[in-house]
Amino acid sequence: MSVKKTAYEKLAKTVVKDALKVNSNDVVTITTWDHTIEVANALAVECFKQGADAMLSLWTDEYYYSLLSDLSEESLRGPSKICQAFTEAETATVTMFGPKNPSGLKKISPSKVNAWVEGEREAHYPRNIERKIRNVGLPLALLTPDRAEVYGFDFREWARAIETALVADLREISRAGKFVASLLEKAHVAHLTAPNGTDLEFELGKRPVHIDDGIIDEKDIANKSLDANLPAGSVLTTVVETSANGKIAFDQPIHMMGKCVEGVEWLFKDGKAVLMKAKTNSELVLGQFEEASGDRDKIGFLQIGLNPKAAYGYLTDYNVEGAVQVGIGDNEYIGGKNVSTFGIAATLSKATLSVDGNVLVKNGRLRLS
Repeated sequence: MSVKKTAYEKLAKTVVKDALKVNSNDVVTITTWDHTIEVANALAVECFKQGADAMLSLWTDEYYYSLLSDLSEESLRGPSKICQAFTEAETATVTMFGPKNPSGLKKISPSKVNAWVEGEREAHYPRNIERKIRNVGLPLALLTPDRAEVYGFDFREWARAIETALVADLREISRAGKFVASLLEKAHVAHLTAPNGTDLEFELGKRPVHIDDGIIDEKDIANKSLDANLPAGSVLTTVVETSANGKIAFDQPIHMMGKCVEGVEWLFKDGKAVLMKAKTNSELVLGQFEEASGDRDKIGFLQIGLNPKAAYGYLTDYNVEGAVQVGIGDNEYIGGKNVSTFGIAATLSKATLSVDGNVLVKNGRLRLS
């Protein structure tokens, strides 16, 4: 048996048995791409070992780009009947999503992307919540030499970073998550600063707090925390959507549509982003923003990273221990009040975050006491 196959089988057991706790009553949909088919096979086999029904939903670059380019915006905006059928049948999902080569996204208009997002949202939400469908996300479809070349990553370093983050102690992450959540659940006001001029205040409003420790248990399901990611490690909460005032300048880029958006800055007044800019490729964000509807400009959520083995720079900045991420736009899917076809987030690596005067993150380092 090859080393790679053994690793996939080990990962499959972690996802199926530990994270999702799959049993014989489950119907599991595994979304995969042709370049992650070996992992998907291992996941399906492990589901069968638990007595569950499992199906592979296969995507390819040609299929994905044709869907976005050839279908009209009206067609994309309508919910997929296939997706709706899946949502009524499945009880758990594993998601590995991402084209092998993201360069094709450079040719897709923002309005097409927004229309597709709107259709996907309608097909899956709110039925996912109503039916308590558990989901584990894996970044392995994103981990390709083509994407590394497009974004300027060292592919081997990126693969090592993912492998290292995957073996972080989930019990330690869970303990840290519970401590952070206990503070956020009771807090009223948050103050975010950074050496780059960031100075932002907003209200937390005692909203539900979601801990992603890589395991979806009964308490998570009751709290509607139905999503986990591997590598794991973050705490997520919505914020009072009309409360943000001040400036946030992100020191980590946003990788999207086959390009890198650097130097992102937002200026908020009474919760609304009155100024959005970036030093490079700002048109990618602004293009989607301008074409979007609903609460596209309101602050949406706060996310704090917990994974001590994760690293910045490889599409999963949000789960690095001490990372602070802020999002705007749609947050209804995590219990907020913003409904929009637009949503985006970016990350600070050297932030200081205080909640009700208690310093939770200091210069990018998580404080757990």
